[in-house]
Amino acid sequence: MVSGQQKKILVIEDDEDIRTIVVTRLKGASCETVIAADGQDGLRWFYGDHPDLVVLDISVPVMDGWQVLERLKEMS
Repeated sequence: MVSGQQKKILVIEDDEDIRTIVVTRLKGASCETVIAADGQDGLRWFYGDHPDLVVLDISVPVMDGWQVLERLKEMS
């Protein structure tokens, strides 16, 4: 990543209130955020956008955070 470039962070969180707090804080730190409300959607965003960091809730619907983490580990 080029110095000074915005970091892209994927937030996988189903609770809208928590998601809003996290995204607001990250935007305040000049980070670009991508939001997914479930694990499966989060993986799609991950494969398509290649974020610098993933903030992952363990208890998200469709595919829980542990399953998402296993998939991410498999591809690294």
